[in-house]
Amino acid sequence: MLSVNVVERTLRLRINDRVGTGFVYDHDGRQYLLTARHIWGESPGLGYIEVYRNAQWDRLAAESLGHSGDILVLSVNDRLTTRAAVPPVHRVGMGQDVYILGFPLNLKSQAHHAGHTVPIPFVKKSLLSAALETPPSGQVLYLDAILAGGFSGGPVLAYTPSAPAPQRWALLGLVSGYISEHHRGTVRTRDGEYSVQSPRNTGITVGWSLAHAVRVIHQRPEGFELG
Repeated sequence: MLSVNVVERTLRLRINDRVGTGFVYDHDGRQYLLTARHIWGESPGLGYIEVYRNAQWDRLAAESLGHSGDILVLSVNDRLTTRAAVPPVHRVGMGQDVYILGFPLNLKSQAHHAGHTVPIPFVKKSLLSAALETPPSGQVLYLDAILAGGFSGGPVLAYTPSAPAPQRWALLGLVSGYISEHHRGTVRTRDGEYSVQSPRNTGITVGWSLAHAVRVIHQRPEGFELG
């Protein structure tokens, strides 16, 4: 079962009409918003994001602190959550179960808690198929999962039931997208035959390890300061 801090740190985002997912990460007394760089697009360093909470879109000023791979680190002029921090993963083995959270296809799932409406992310169970080292930043993660649009920027989490309660869920990285291949086929009509190509989801999802975000944070430790 997902912990409350994991749920409330996974945000439904809209940036320049692109929708996706983000994750709130605390590091050295400051709070950052992590998401996929391709959602931010070619926006300048300063801009705005929209976060869906309390059944509406809230517009917040944000600054891009940089990116590594497809992980973007944002500083937002607001504390996004007061829930307990999610620690980084210390060790994950090939073939180990991992969990991907996000908001696919603009679908809504939400709950009511303490007078607030809380968006609930969708959960996909996956496993770590492979990891490719990308010095000096971190790893590219290959996950066995068929995902739909909207999961981009969502957290990849590992679960350790033997760990203390606040540390059972830990952050491995973020989702970037999936690998597709083109399928060739033939369409037959009364007027003849036509060759067509259509993309097919291979079930191989690509992510980037948290180390990419930490590298950016070390270069510009300018997140929202936690009191």
